[in-house]
Amino acid sequence: MTITTIVARHALFRWPLHLCKYSHLQILDLSGSYLRLPSMDLSCLSQLIYLNLSQTHLSQLPNFSKVSLQFLQFLDLSFNQIEYINGSSFRSLNNLTTLHLHQNPLKRIDSFEQFLLLPSLQYMNFISSTSVLPMKKPLSISQWIDLANKWNNTNKVVQIHSTRINEDHLEYPIKFNIYNVSF
Repeated sequence: MTITTIVARHALFRWPLHLCKYSHLQILDLSGSYLRLPSMDLSCLSQLIYLNLSQTHLSQLPNFSKVSLQFLQFLDLSFNQIEYINGSSFRSLNNLTTLHLHQNPLKRIDSFEQFLLLPSLQYMNFISSTSVLPMKKPLSISQWIDLANKWNNTNKVVQIHSTRINEDHLEYPIKFNIYNVSF
């Protein structure tokens, strides 16, 4: 019998070492488990379509750049302890349509533009548990406008929350009124 789905919510205290036995695995939900260590071997899970690692106490991203997850469409890394995200790590996830990274204590996002280049991405959520979107190299106004133009009249959604915008990051700050907003 070929197993294609494993759902082990709140069930594990470490990464399952024998997942490679299930080479046809398409759905893997380990949400709520205690996986804290980033020593996850995803290399043998090339058929994955759905991966839920939310609430697993991860402090680092799994290394997506060194594995072939060409079919992965849904990825949930929300409600973890991830402080650093590099968009380049997601570059190979060409079929990814949904990305949840919300409720992590993000301190820095590098290469944010790499997320915007993912051809199938329709929804991504970066609402951080901290109050500021911490981009190493913030997008300029022209990049935001380009993003809006590319995603205009599509079903794509980007959710980003920040209680303040640093005027130093704006190309022409004199033209914009800056209002602090808290929710």
